[in-house]
Amino acid sequence: MTILVISLVLAAVLFPIWPYSVKYGIWLVSLVLLVILVGIIILRLIVYLLISIFNYHIWIFPNLFYSNGILDSFIPVIQITKGDSSWFNLFLRLFAISAFILLSVHIYLNPTFIDCNSSLIYRKYLGSKINSYGCS
Repeated sequence: MTILVISLVLAAVLFPIWPYSVKYGIWLVSLVLLVILVGIIILRLIVYLLISIFNYHIWIFPNLFYSNGILDSFIPVIQITKGDSSWFNLFLRLFAISAFILLSVHIYLNPTFIDCNSSLIYRKYLGSKINSYGCS
């Protein structure tokens, strides 16, 4: 065990003299792990928001951000609890449903809405004077 620790410390200290292909491989592995972690975080947020409308709280990997062991962060895989039944939570759920429906209808009826706003940002920050989307 001691030899393994010493070898890992020496490998980390001698990182600047590693070949470029090994450095590139380590970079790719860390990039893939980062994308997977961000994907899990976004997926669990979307699932939580969609299911919380129905007064249930579903968490995928509920111990992901706790400071326990690496493998303990992924146990249990899913946790389901029932939410509060107060009037305030009911109001919030109805507001979220209505806001989602209104935003969906607005984007459906005005398909250039996103294009126009992105062109405004482009013109403001990058200095382009051309309006290529036909927005006013």
